Amino acid sequence: MDFQKMAVERSVGEAYRYQEHPVYYDRSYNPEYDDPNFVFSHMEVKLHTFHIKKFTPKGFWIFGVMQNRFVLTSGKKRYAWLTKIDAMKSFLARKEAHASFAAQRLSRVEASLKVGKKMLAKLELEKAEEEAKHGLPIQYAASELDLIPKEGANNGG
Repeated sequence: MDFQKMAVERSVGEAYRYQEHPVYYDRSYNPEYDDPNFVFSHMEVKLHTFHIKKFTPKGFWIFGVMQNRFVLTSGKKRYAWLTKIDAMKSFLARKEAHASFAAQRLSRVEASLKVGKKMLAKLELEKAEEEAKHGLPIQYAASELDLIPKEGANNGG
């Protein structure tokens, strides 16, 4: 008798969890994950069903294909729920929290980009002022540390 069949026979109920699963398609049929031809297609939300092994006063034990896990029923956050409706509510709450965290991260990244662009503009202005002070043309050959003007450029004196 295989494990899955035995688990179902010994089950005292079911618990549920919804999870998102991104779906990709491969334009070149190349199985490499990092291939640029491996492109996101759409998102699927799938229901995962777990068999309840045992109820306790504090929660219940679930088991799936590769895991045994205790689910505390007194907590607000649970891994699995006894009804599909509660599982979907939990999924939506998790995704709303993820969206909020992502929005906060995006806000910080945008603020950093804004500050970085201002700093770049300031550095470019300082470079132009330094070049003007030394009588250098706006563009010169080597690096920022090389203050020797190009041949034939105005030396300022």
